[in-house]
Amino acid sequence: MVGPCAQYEAPHHLRGRRTLCHCGRDRGDGDACSGAAGGSQQRVCPGCGRGTGSCHRAAAGSRAAGPPSAPGASPRNLLASTLGDELRLATEGQSRVYGISLKDRAAILPAGAAANGAFWIDSASGRFVTSTYYMQQLPEWAAAFDDGPDIQLAAGAANVTSLTNFYSQVGATNAANTYEVSFAEALIAGEQLGTHPATDMLTLSLSPNDIEGHHFGPDSPEEHSMVLGLDATLDLFFSWLDTHVPGGLANVVIALSADHGIAPTPAVSSALGLPGAYINTDRLVADLNQAMNAKFSPGENVVYVLPHQELPYLSLNRPTFERAGINEQEAEDAVQVALEPAFRTLAPPTGEPRTVQTPNPAPGGPAPAIAAPVVAASTAKAPPAEKTGRTGAAPAAPYAGTMRTATSAAPLIATGPAGVPAKTALNMTPPDPAPPRVAPSPQLFRSFTRLQMAAGQVPPTEFGQLLAHSYSPNGGWYVAAFPVAFQMEGSGSGGTTHFSPFSYDRHVPLGFFGAPFVPGTYLGRVEPVDIASTLASVLGVNQPSAAVGHVLTQALKPAAEFAYPKEPAAAPHHARRGRRAGAAVAVPESSPEAPPAGGAK
Repeated sequence: MVGPCAQYEAPHHLRGRRTLCHCGRDRGDGDACSGAAGGSQQRVCPGCGRGTGSCHRAAAGSRAAGPPSAPGASPRNLLASTLGDELRLATEGQSRVYGISLKDRAAILPAGAAANGAFWIDSASGRFVTSTYYMQQLPEWAAAFDDGPDIQLAAGAANVTSLTNFYSQVGATNAANTYEVSFAEALIAGEQLGTHPATDMLTLSLSPNDIEGHHFGPDSPEEHSMVLGLDATLDLFFSWLDTHVPGGLANVVIALSADHGIAPTPAVSSALGLPGAYINTDRLVADLNQAMNAKFSPGENVVYVLPHQELPYLSLNRPTFERAGINEQEAEDAVQVALEPAFRTLAPPTGEPRTVQTPNPAPGGPAPAIAAPVVAASTAKAPPAEKTGRTGAAPAAPYAGTMRTATSAAPLIATGPAGVPAKTALNMTPPDPAPPRVAPSPQLFRSFTRLQMAAGQVPPTEFGQLLAHSYSPNGGWYVAAFPVAFQMEGSGSGGTTHFSPFSYDRHVPLGFFGAPFVPGTYLGRVEPVDIASTLASVLGVNQPSAAVGHVLTQALKPAAEFAYPKEPAAAPHHARRGRRAGAAVAVPESSPEAPPAGGAK
C-alpha cells in the first residue's frame, strides 16, 4: 500500500536558522515565537495560538539528535519492494522516503526497507518513536514535537481528562488523525522534503477510522462524524501543503485509499432482513474440542483446538494431536468435518422479542426503539444518544472541535466551515419497523484445511483466487472457516470486523489528485494495488518487485499536456524517464469514500 508524500522547500526565511510554526507563519530568528503565555519559557505563535513546542523547526542544516531510538521494529519480514524503495533505487538514494502511523507496522511496511525513517507512537504516552533500524536517535524536530503540547491537545479534543494510554483513549477519535497530520507537517518541515535533488515521498496511515469503525460500524453516527472530521483535517493539511510546497498543490501528487473495507454490524444488516449474525467463537471452539475428544480421546477433555480464535483461521494444537499419533491431514480433516454440526449448535433460541435501535435519530428527538417479535443472532447495543453527537465542523485551529458530545436530544447536523451544513444524512426519517422474521442463524459458507490451500485445492473462481492469495505457510496447522456474508465472530455486544472474502470487505475509495490526472469519476473496477503501478508510471520508476496492479491510464493526461510549476532537479541517468513529480501520497485506514477535490477516483 502506498501513502502521502509531499515536497517541501524551506521558504527563504528558514534558510538563516529562522523558525517556522506549524501554521506557516514566520516566527523570526531563533525561538522568536512572539507573545508570552504562562511559564517563562513558553511562547505562543500569534498565527495559531500554539506554544513553541509545536513550532516545527526546520533550520537548514540543523539535525541535532533527540532521545535514543529503541531496537525491535523493522521491515525485516517485508518480502517485496515498495514504491518508496523503487524511488530510492531510481534516484540512487537522493529521494527521501518516510512513513508515519499510530502503529509500527503501518508506518514501516508502506514506506519500505530502503526508507530513511518510519515513526509511530508509544501506545501509552503517545510520543512518536522509531527504531535503530533507521537511526540511533530521534531527530531534533521529532523530539521537539514530542516535548510540545500536541499530546495534551489531542487528549483534550478527545475529552480525555486523565491520559494513561494514548492509543486506547485517543486513538479512536479524529483528534488522533489531527495529531498524526501535525507530526507529518513537522517531518516535512524538519527534513525539508522537496529541497533535495529528486522527488521525496511520505506515507501516512491514519488508523482512527479503523479503530472507531470496529466499535460502532460504518453506518453509525460516530463513524459518519469521524469521516466529516477527517475531511476537515485533510483540508487543513492540503492547505498547509499548498502554502509550503514550492508551486503549491500544483506541484504535489496525492493518492488516497484504504487497506480494507468493513461489514455492517449484524444489528444493522439483520434488521433489514439480511443474514447478519455474530458467531460465538468460544462456543464454536468448545464444540469442536468436544467432537475431537469423542473421536480421538473418549471420556477425556483434551484441548485439540486452541482457545481465543479469530475467524476465519482456526488454529489447531499441533503437539496434542502429535502426542495422540495423529498427523496434520487427519487432524485438519477431522476438524473440517466437525465444523458444519458445530455451526448448527450456534443457532439462537426462538420466540423472544428483541428491540432494534434505528440507524438514524428522528428529527427533533431521540432515536426511537422498535419492538419486533424477532430473535436475532446479533444483539448489538446501539450507541446511547448522548454519545452520538461528535460533529465534523472544521476546527478553527488544530485539535479544536474535533470531538464534541451532544448535550440535547436534537438531531445532529454536522457543519463545515462557517457553520454551513455539510451533510444531513443523520436527520433522515427512520425506517419502518421490521416485520416478524425468523432469526438469522450462523452458517458455514466454505472451509479449507491448510494442506488444501497449500496444494492449491481451491475453486477455479475469483473466490478461489482470493483464497490462494490469503494462504500463508505460517501459523502451524489450521482450518480456514468462512461464515456466510454479513456474519462474523463476536459475542453480540456490538461492533464489526473484516477479513472475509465478500465485496464489502474490499470496497474502498481510490482517489488521485495532481497535475498528471484527468479530473472525473471512473466507474470501472480498480484496486488499491493500482496505486503503486500508477504512481511508478507517473514518477518514471520501476514498479515494485511484486507489483500486480495496473497503470490507470484512463485517469492520466498525456505527458505533453501538463507541467509542474517547479520541476525537480535532474535525477541520475537511469531515472530520467517518464513523468517527474513531487509525489504526495496519503493512505488512511478505512478512509472516506471521496477523492481530494479536483482529482480523479
